[in-house]
Amino acid sequence: MINLERDANDTIVACSSGNLDNTAISLIRISGKNFLQKINDLFSIDLESIEERKAYYCNLFYKELVNDQVVIVLFKGPKSFNGEDILEISVHGNILNVNNIIQCFNESGVRSSYPGEFSYRALKNKKLSLTQVEGLDLLLNANSNYILSQGQSLLGGSLNSDFESLYSSYLHHRSCLEIGFDFLDDVGEELFTKNFNESYEKLKSLIYSLENRINRTDIDILDPKITLFGLPNSGKSTIFNSLLSYDRSIVSHIEGTTRDYVSESIMMKNCRFKLVDTAGIRTTSDIIEEEGVSRAFELFNSSFYKILLVDISKLESLVLLEKLFTENKQVDLVIFTHCKQADFCEKLRTFFGPIEPDSNSKNIGPIGPVSFLKSGSIEPLISSYESGPMGPCLFKNDDLLGAKQYLFYDNDVSLSIYDSISDVVHNKYLKSLENNPVLLNRHKQALQNIAAEFRLYENLITDKVSDVSVLSSELNIVGNCISELVGIVSTDDILNNIFDNFCIGK
Repeated sequence: MINLERDANDTIVACSSGNLDNTAISLIRISGKNFLQKINDLFSIDLESIEERKAYYCNLFYKELVNDQVVIVLFKGPKSFNGEDILEISVHGNILNVNNIIQCFNESGVRSSYPGEFSYRALKNKKLSLTQVEGLDLLLNANSNYILSQGQSLLGGSLNSDFESLYSSYLHHRSCLEIGFDFLDDVGEELFTKNFNESYEKLKSLIYSLENRINRTDIDILDPKITLFGLPNSGKSTIFNSLLSYDRSIVSHIEGTTRDYVSESIMMKNCRFKLVDTAGIRTTSDIIEEEGVSRAFELFNSSFYKILLVDISKLESLVLLEKLFTENKQVDLVIFTHCKQADFCEKLRTFFGPIEPDSNSKNIGPIGPVSFLKSGSIEPLISSYESGPMGPCLFKNDDLLGAKQYLFYDNDVSLSIYDSISDVVHNKYLKSLENNPVLLNRHKQALQNIAAEFRLYENLITDKVSDVSVLSSELNIVGNCISELVGIVSTDDILNNIFDNFCIGK
């Protein structure tokens, strides 16, 4: 485990701009205390004579040869991002050039930084609070405009102010309790009771209000997955490729071609999702394929949006499929594939019986040549059936793993279903953000701990426990949890978990 505190006095260097691809300009940062003399010989100007916050054009040398022509800006601590002296160097952004320059500084005694080390020093030097650092992490890794704005809000201190209000309310309530312990005769029973009850109700309201913003599922909306499930040869890889608009997964008529999951990033309505193609679900004696099926079920539990693919010509296989899933498994959307058969409507009626459209259902995707199903009938409204996709329909029938949305797709027809799927996925995503949820796992865990401990304290109040020392002891536990939330108390494990997620150079 990296010990950021142990190496806190080192001078560090890193590329703070994108360094995975060649770019026009890359930004290298050096941070530390009184390090200019150490690297002065590498520049064509005297670093100790330059003015802070002013750009200088100069040459960067390596073994007396010009390594690059650069622009440098000095930010003197404590008036810098992390409170230390920071030298920012704009260099030509070829990856080899950037690495050579960083190696040049390494040879001069400047250590390459750990992930998040610049921001850790900002936290240590009280330039950022722990919540602001987490907001910076959220900002850098946001998958949608909403989460981007939440990161900016955290970085600006908005949510942190809610946490600070919680901490202040706790301190006020604790002082009201301790007055009753030490100065009850001075303040009087009536005033003590009034102040205690008012502060208690305010603290209770703040705690439960924040607790209500916790997303209690295991689904990570910071990295939401759209996952395709189904029996072998149900069309998962075909849909996967269609959504990506290129052939990423191998498509074959041979069952079990996809043995492990394949994932790619996909943008839907300015939100980034991870699209996952899984192994066909079936019982198998093949050890490798069995592991792929096991991973598919693991992905099912953690996926944000679950899509089940069903071959319309093999509806009888649904019995096996439902047996493979446990009782509480639910999918968001069922896509019936291979719908070129003229009798596919009859097949649906045979399996499901009459399916009545929900009175609130409406078209939430493009209507293809096949339109909505009529109430009490499985026949299409358009009598002359042609192959093609149909917009998702909302049905009252939810027997198929709890799904209420269905889409029909002909694998042999080159028609995109991207718009239909992106609509329903994005609608669910927006719904998951309606209550302004607390997004970061550390915050959620801390708030759950606070609420759990407060309920124990609340039980003492409800039971009218009059021993102030007992109440104070339980309230102090609540206070320790709140202190950890706002960053007054933080363990090394928490800090390492936060900064391990940062990119090098930030």
